[in-house]
Amino acid sequence: MDSGMEAVAGKVYLVGAGPGDPGERARAEALWNEGTELSTRGRDPGLTARPAAREAMRRTLDGQLEAALEALAQGLSLAEEAGTARGVQDDALRGLTVRRHLGRMGEALERLQRIEEGEDHQLIWGNKALCLAELGRLDEARIVLDQIVQEWKPGPPPYAATSHLVLSLQCAVLLDDRDLVMRLVQALNRHAGFLSTRARDLTCIGRVLGDATAFLEDLPAAKQYYQQGLEVCQKVRFRPEIALVRLGLAEVLLQEGQQLEALEHLDFAIGEFQVMKMQPALERALKHKGLLGA
Repeated sequence: MDSGMEAVAGKVYLVGAGPGDPGERARAEALWNEGTELSTRGRDPGLTARPAAREAMRRTLDGQLEAALEALAQGLSLAEEAGTARGVQDDALRGLTVRRHLGRMGEALERLQRIEEGEDHQLIWGNKALCLAELGRLDEARIVLDQIVQEWKPGPPPYAATSHLVLSLQCAVLLDDRDLVMRLVQALNRHAGFLSTRARDLTCIGRVLGDATAFLEDLPAAKQYYQQGLEVCQKVRFRPEIALVRLGLAEVLLQEGQQLEALEHLDFAIGEFQVMKMQPALERALKHKGLLGA
């Protein structure tokens, strides 16, 4: 029952931005609270770390990134006491993007290496490839990404596979692989108004698609994807992704010569990155501000 409610909270009430799937964070949190209560009353060791994982998700949404890692550490400790590997998995997977935002990719990779790959090995590979690419270990990242690509099946991906593709798309951009980026943008296009949650993490697919199409120099498409991403992130009050989307919009606007509008987005993003301690994104934003002489 607990995992079922988590799926409802994630997919129906949190992830979507479209009709019938409205991104209702309040409803999602109500279901999380109900699930937490059930987890507390139950005796299943596999549920021990769930309340901490949900608290980490809340804190991630609110931009309390270091606090999110503290919640995951608590879940890890509780899971170890209960003799389940769930805490190790949550700490590595739910914490990956948080550590990425904080500029702690070496730590993120080390945590991933603690997980047994199991049936969902592509998810682990996708996370590892992204970590390696972020760390500048591009040849190693390419090897892992090639393994993922070799296992892809023809046709559009099922919803459950989108997390793998979102990870692969971010990695392909870092590897400067235009052909693969174009393939992945096409595969993920219909999910632009959603958040990716199937990797036990939260990522705005519209923002990732915006970054990818900006890389491809398709600025109108990038702005459209960013707007779709901004809409769902504002509905669920997803603070880190709102700031990242507005940084992406600023970069596109700068390329179009719209400096005043770009500066408004930059100023907003810089203030948010400073508060949330998102150092890599802050450095990226400050570089643009410096070039403007503002």
